[in-house]
Amino acid sequence: MSASALAYALLCHRYGRMEANKKERKRFMFDTHLAGARCRATRGMRSHRGLIERSTEGTIQHDIDNLGRHLISVQWDIGITDYVFPSEIEIIGKDASTGCGA
Repeated sequence: MSASALAYALLCHRYGRMEANKKERKRFMFDTHLAGARCRATRGMRSHRGLIERSTEGTIQHDIDNLGRHLISVQWDIGITDYVFPSEIEIIGKDASTGCGA
């Protein structure tokens, strides 16, 4: 059983099925309207995955609202995929592969 399935089962057991569905929807909300947009780091960032230097470019995968925090998943051109806060990046245009102009 996957970790997310186990967490869902525990919520269902503790709060009942309907209440668990409400809690899951509140906890995680994915948004893909920025998917494919190109971005640039506005400052250097360290994570357990590596160092992302200022002005490093990447492609946005999706947004997520998690426990009141807005995070953006970015696939950086240096090979790292990590979550960042919106204030840590700037949008520089849409990826050519999405069919949208910059």
